[in-house]
Amino acid sequence: PPKKPAPIGEFQSTEPEQSCADTPVFLAKPPIGFFTDYEIGPVYEMVIALQNTTTTSRYLRVLPPSTPYFALGLGHCNRRLC
Repeated sequence: PPKKPAPIGEFQSTEPEQSCADTPVFLAKPPIGFFTDYEIGPVYEMVIALQNTTTTSRYLRVLPPSTPYFALGLGHCNRRLC
């Protein structure tokens, strides 16, 4: 929504406002996965951990890769946290 203009005589901050949308909710470890040394045929796997950085329970939807050469499996929950 558009911002309301500040009343006349009131100080306007030049710093950008930070919204909740700017704060990351999940932290991925590792943040980027690369498969660079591979051969055609074998199956390669990588474990990616997602950590909720807030104190609130969150839902997460992971979209499948857009290529038929990669797939996502159902993960598992760390028993310590579930």
